[in-house]
Amino acid sequence: MLRYLHVADVMLDCPPEGTIAFQQIPNGSTTSRMYREELRRATITTFERIIESCVDHEVDFLLLTGDSFVENDHSLLARSTLLDGFQALEEVGIAVFVVPGEKDGIVGWERIPHLPGNVTVLKPGMVEPVSFVLANQRVATLTAFATHRAGVESASSFFRFDRSNDEVDDGPFRIGIAQSSTVPEELASEHSPDEHYHDAFPSVHYVALYGSGQRRSFARNGISLHDPGAVQGLSAHQTGEHGATLVDVNAEGTIRLSFLPLAALRWATCTLDADEDCEPITLIEQMGHYLQHQEFGPHDNLAMVTWRVQGTGRYHLSLHYPETCERLLEEYAELLQDEEPSIPLLHRFVVVTEQHNLHGGEIDGQSVDSILTVEFLSHLEELGHQFQMEDVLSELHEALDSESSLGVEASDVHDQIDGPEVWERAQLIGRQSIAREKI
Repeated sequence: MLRYLHVADVMLDCPPEGTIAFQQIPNGSTTSRMYREELRRATITTFERIIESCVDHEVDFLLLTGDSFVENDHSLLARSTLLDGFQALEEVGIAVFVVPGEKDGIVGWERIPHLPGNVTVLKPGMVEPVSFVLANQRVATLTAFATHRAGVESASSFFRFDRSNDEVDDGPFRIGIAQSSTVPEELASEHSPDEHYHDAFPSVHYVALYGSGQRRSFARNGISLHDPGAVQGLSAHQTGEHGATLVDVNAEGTIRLSFLPLAALRWATCTLDADEDCEPITLIEQMGHYLQHQEFGPHDNLAMVTWRVQGTGRYHLSLHYPETCERLLEEYAELLQDEEPSIPLLHRFVVVTEQHNLHGGEIDGQSVDSILTVEFLSHLEELGHQFQMEDVLSELHEALDSESSLGVEASDVHDQIDGPEVWERAQLIGRQSIAREKI
C-alpha cells in the first residue's frame, strides 16, 4: 500500500569530529590525504546512498527529518548535493517531504533557490496536514508538530491535532513528525498505560521522530514511534551502524520497519585491559579478537576505531606517548596482517588512568610513577642516548695537549665523572621536583 524512507539528521558537508587523533598503519602517520577526503565526504556519500536506496527500493516518498544541513555553515556543496538528489528523485516520480531541524531551519530552506516540484517543506506547528496523493487517491497525510517548549502541560496537548471526527483506522495513513525530545518519558516506557498513548496520539498511525541521534522504536496498540537515529555518525560517541529506516505499510495498516545501513563511516570503541606486567602482545591479541568479531559491511568505506586502554603499569602509562602507540600499531600490523578487516581502519588510543596514577603512588604495594614522571624519564633517556658525557670528555682530553693546563684539568674531570651516577642523580632530582609540584 505505502512505502517510504525515513531519514534523520543528514548534516550534509559537516566534517566528523576529532579525526586528527586517529592514525593509520603500518607507518603510524596521521590521516593520509586519501582518508581525509573520505572523512570530509562522509555525509555527502551517505546522502547519495539515500537517493540510490529510494530508487532501488521503489519508495513512494522520502521523509527527510531534522538537521539536513547547517545553515550557519553556508555550504554550497550541501545545497548542490540536496538539489542534485531531489532532482534525481523527481525524474523517477518520487516525492520528498522535508521537516527542518534546529540547524537548518525553515529560513535556511527558503533560501535554497529553485527546489524541484517534488519537494514539500513542512513547517513545524502547521495546523493542516499535508496530503500525499498517489493515483488520484490520498494515501497518507503528514503533520509536523510544533517544536516542544517549556509550558506544555501534557503529551496530548502537544501531539493532538484537530482531526477529532476521524477514526484512527479510517482514511489515509497518518504520519506525525516531532523531535525525540518532545516525547514525554512516560510514553517511552514499556510500562506506560495504553490510555496514555491514545490520549497523546489520537489521530496518527506513525510518529516520525528525529534529533536524538540514536535509533529507537516503540509501538503500542497500532501506534508506532520511531527515530532512525543520525544517518551518519559524526563523532566517536556515535558508534555502530547508522542508516535509514524503510517503512512498509500494508493494506491492513500493519507497519514494518527495516533498517538500511547507509553510513559511509563507521565508529567503533573497544576497551583493552592492561595489567601491571602488560606487554604489547597482550593488547594486540585483544585488538585482534575484537576486530574478528566485528561485522563490517560493503557500505563501510572506513572505520574509526578507538582503543580504550584501562589498567596499571609502566607500559600502560607509556601509551600516553604517540611514539608508543605508533610502535604498537606497527607490531599489530606485522602480527595480524592476515586477519585485518577488508576495510581501511584508522586508530586512536585513549588511556584511562586511575586518579592516583596522575600523581604517582602505590598500586598493590608497588611504587608507580606519575604520568609526568614517566614523560620526564623518557626524555631523559633519549637525551642520554644522544649525549654520552664520558665520551665527550674523552674526545676533549684526546684533542688537548695532555701537558697543558686545560688538558690536565680535562683529564681530572674525566677521572671524577661517574656517568651512571649523573643520570641517577638527574632522575632523582626530576622525581622530587615533580612530586613537589603535584601536577
